[in-house]
Amino acid sequence: LNCTSREDTTLSDLFFLADGTKMYFVGTYGKAAWQYDLNTAWNLSTAEYSKKTSVSHDENTPTGLAFSSDGTKIYVVGATADTVYQYPLGAAWDVSGQVYLNDQPLANFGSANVQERRGTMDQTCMTGFEKNKLEYSQNSELLYDEPQTFTTPNDFFDDIEYMVCFPNGLIKYHKDGDTDALHQDLKVRVRPVGGEWSDESPARFSAETNKPLFYNFKLSDYMTVNKGTQYQLEFTATTNSSNRYINGIWLRSIREVVDVAFTYPGKALVGIKAVATSQLSGRIDVKVIRE
Repeated sequence: LNCTSREDTTLSDLFFLADGTKMYFVGTYGKAAWQYDLNTAWNLSTAEYSKKTSVSHDENTPTGLAFSSDGTKIYVVGATADTVYQYPLGAAWDVSGQVYLNDQPLANFGSANVQERRGTMDQTCMTGFEKNKLEYSQNSELLYDEPQTFTTPNDFFDDIEYMVCFPNGLIKYHKDGDTDALHQDLKVRVRPVGGEWSDESPARFSAETNKPLFYNFKLSDYMTVNKGTQYQLEFTATTNSSNRYINGIWLRSIREVVDVAFTYPGKALVGIKAVATSQLSGRIDVKVIRE
């Protein structure tokens, strides 16, 4: 098979899909993992170049590759860094590129996964992106008995979400150093602009941890949200603190939710779903490497 020389002249490892319909290799000249599709299984004369993913930012001399059993991750080893690198794939057995969050491979975040749409006119909505959301970052601490109010800028939404967090956890320390679960109450009031307030407070928070906690709420779980109405939301921490309580609560963000599927026919899309953790929070920088 001479056609591989168009992509890489120094092949160093080879891998076949179990059914013989795909072939992969790495090379030290192109510094990439290459994918070929075989129109006839195991017949190399029918192989056609399909796609690649560069590994040069990690390894300049890739010498070996392997896949996870489900084809969702590729592993590359080389002579330059003497390290095994793991790369998540957007789709099983598809080496079309990599995704990075905050300059780290997506695989470093156990709670994250990626979906793709190729820009077809009939593409379907990615799971979890059935709605459009306009997010307003707050990042403000909710102090005891000091209300904070937010007014929605728009009125065309179908729902409202808000996220609160305990950046240092929620825990009680005793004099002897032992710990206990701690409770925190949050009062949430909502009203149409100019209307009457209603109490839509969530259940009491309770935990025994010094790790960050994140909670997301939908107003539609507590009340009817009427499209065409602007709302005011009021947030008040109603549990006092002490020098042995770790219970600082912050309002992270508020989102206007519109029930319009995020499809965008004709545009290639990459969707990432991830759970907020101490490792992944705040502003997120996303990089996608595709051919």
